[in-house]
Amino acid sequence: MMAFVVSMGKIQEFLNCALMVLHHSGKDIAKGMRGSSSLLGAVDTELELLRFEGQLKGCLSISKQKDGVQNERFGFEMVEVEIKPLVKSLAAQASDEAVRLMSKNKGKNNSGKGRNQSIEMMSLETVVKAKGIPKFIEGLQRMAVNLTDWKAEFRSKKGITDKSNSTEKSSFNKAWERAQKRLQESGEIDIRDELVWLMPFKSSQDEF
Repeated sequence: MMAFVVSMGKIQEFLNCALMVLHHSGKDIAKGMRGSSSLLGAVDTELELLRFEGQLKGCLSISKQKDGVQNERFGFEMVEVEIKPLVKSLAAQASDEAVRLMSKNKGKNNSGKGRNQSIEMMSLETVVKAKGIPKFIEGLQRMAVNLTDWKAEFRSKKGITDKSNSTEKSSFNKAWERAQKRLQESGEIDIRDELVWLMPFKSSQDEF
């Protein structure tokens, strides 16, 4: 992947142009792009395109923006247009309803995992995109972040503040310990020396 990233950089430099790379998510869309995190670390902007099953609606999210606002969403729907008599096609049209649908389904994914686990991964992905630092671990580059940063983001997404009562804080601390253990055991993350990073998604096709 790093060889690919370097090659794309040379193309940009030679042609003095912007470059768009089309990629895809894994089976669990909540984990974002599939494979090495090196690609995410190299790009200035990441746009995530999501569609709604059985509908001609979708949402474009700015999931990473180096010099701008992140996490903005733009909804759209496909509408039928007539190009000429008896010839029709589809065109994209702005849709506020698509944005509402995405907000309603936030935290759900295709893996059948519970909402808490989705929040754990979402919070880590948010911090990796915002604060990830390239680290070479066992010869491979990973975008790593401090455990404290992940914990703070997870805490925020769970709605825990300094004003939360002791029961809520205790419940969060238990969820935090479970999150680290479960995601490490499942191979989705790795933790060493107070740093955490996402592991590449693998499937039987990758091994083949």
